[in-house]
Amino acid sequence: MWSDDEEELLDGVEDDEEPPVWSSTTRFIVAVILAAVMASYVYLFPTLFDALLGWTQSDTLIGNTVTSGNITVSFTEAVQEDLQGLYGEFPEEETALCLYGWRENATYYVNDVTRPTVYSSSYSHVRHAPCPPTTLIVFHTHPQRQCLPSGTDRESLRDVQERNDDTIMLIMCAPSEFTVVHDPDAAI
Repeated sequence: MWSDDEEELLDGVEDDEEPPVWSSTTRFIVAVILAAVMASYVYLFPTLFDALLGWTQSDTLIGNTVTSGNITVSFTEAVQEDLQGLYGEFPEEETALCLYGWRENATYYVNDVTRPTVYSSSYSHVRHAPCPPTTLIVFHTHPQRQCLPSGTDRESLRDVQERNDDTIMLIMCAPSEFTVVHDPDAAI
């Protein structure tokens, strides 16, 4: 079947061995690992992505002031201590406050705080009595650096702005990190 020259070339070359067949146990383990990787992508990636995006959109408290674009929010020292104390008191769930003060152009000066009645609170939601129409800033916390406003947050701000269009929302997502939401329909 082979010519003499081909036989000479093939002389000393061993036949290829069949590759080992993976055992069913090995295939099962590989399948479980792949399924875990895919599940983590589906369930973990959006959360990580939102956290990273929120972190890039949030602003750092410098002194007693947060500046976001053309909007500045300035707190009295007592108010700042209240906000940071509240965040420390409820590190694993959202909570809400109503902030009062006055506005001069695009600067919001906050000198008073009240806590509305909170009906329920969890890691991703707080349900509370509405802040009064005189509220300058509707404030709430987002635990664990989740800085982006949710659809519910935007809808709540829209409702408040129907009564007072000067009202903005401030989300505290770390002891010194805030997201200012002034237009509930703007993309972040």
